[in-house]
Amino acid sequence: MKRIRKSTMNDLPEMLEIFKAARKYMAEHGNPNQWHDNWPSKEILISDIEIGQSYIVEDDEKGILATYAYIEGVDPTYLEINGAWLVDEPYGTIHRLASSHKERDIFSYIIGEVTKNGLNMRIDTHANNDTMIRAILKNGFKYCGVISPIEGGDRNAYELIVK
Repeated sequence: MKRIRKSTMNDLPEMLEIFKAARKYMAEHGNPNQWHDNWPSKEILISDIEIGQSYIVEDDEKGILATYAYIEGVDPTYLEINGAWLVDEPYGTIHRLASSHKERDIFSYIIGEVTKNGLNMRIDTHANNDTMIRAILKNGFKYCGVISPIEGGDRNAYELIVK
């Protein structure tokens, strides 16, 4: 049975392996620059776990299927956009999403679960991350413009209106 739960420090080694595999996958599929070297760092993942914004999708038989950070409220990364958000309403944000590739279309499952709270969603990704862009658009997000995160590099930004 598939479920989402908050990550714990016990999950960290497998999360690090999932991110390592994700960086390799992106580099092999035309997106070598989105997550440099060890991004996200172990320290960032630990911080996400400690403040309660790190989640995993797990399955009783397959183990951890994906990991991501979910944050509700204003995200400083999204305060400035070259474009325009669809609405100025409360939202949740998904960052640092990586799949173990043990199951297809895990992003749709995550979006289906996190939107049950009724909040609109925002997400961003590198312009060369075709896999993620397809998943984002498939799940009803609309392109809103370009943001410039503090860690550098421009990102395409998307919003999903839930209500």
